[in-house]
Amino acid sequence: MNTLTFEPAPPALHDGLPAGVLLLKADSWHDAAGHSPGEHCGYHLEHRPTAESTRSTLEVLREPGVAAATAYQPGAGRLAWLALRFAVHLGDYRLAHAIPVVPCMTSAARPAPVPTGTVRIPHLAGVADPPGQVTDCVIWEIMTAGDAVAWLGQPLPDQAWFEGSLPALLALRKRLRGHALPDERHCARLTALLTGRRYLSIRFAYQNPALIAGAFAAIEGERSSKHALDD
Repeated sequence: MNTLTFEPAPPALHDGLPAGVLLLKADSWHDAAGHSPGEHCGYHLEHRPTAESTRSTLEVLREPGVAAATAYQPGAGRLAWLALRFAVHLGDYRLAHAIPVVPCMTSAARPAPVPTGTVRIPHLAGVADPPGQVTDCVIWEIMTAGDAVAWLGQPLPDQAWFEGSLPALLALRKRLRGHALPDERHCARLTALLTGRRYLSIRFAYQNPALIAGAFAAIEGERSSKHALDD
């Protein structure tokens, strides 16, 4: 399961920090006062003020030494730090499984609008806060349309349908963890495919839209049956 702990953000990500881009880089960086903002997994944190964080981040991903990036808005340091750490997780997973598209650009908030020629991907992540208590959330990634196809291994499905189904997808992840799916063929197939080290990621959901829709229908059917019995 792609679960992160909800760590406090580095003190450098204070409320007065302007909007911009957060980077994790292989080389060290210091602010105007000579302070190092922080680090994660051996990478050094850098903040770049910009009014167009999404577009700027896609450009800086091509710079040497950049390992991950995320959009930053004032007052959202803890969420931005989570999104940046998730970008590292995505990059590490893709390198380990020979999946293209690294490094990654993420955003804690839904990017709108996205730059021309790009798409937003709503990743499903678990956050342990406190440890042992997992809450599911969405962390967005921005990539070019071509990179999205390379990452998925096939054309993208109906993204509008998936974005509208995000609450149901998060609820489905919770049911899977709790072994609380209906006794139904789509749910049984879903459980079998996600047994072991696999988990319900947006990539899996994109690759299996009919199976996801079938599980949604089974859950809704179970809910309707319970309501009918209660009436």
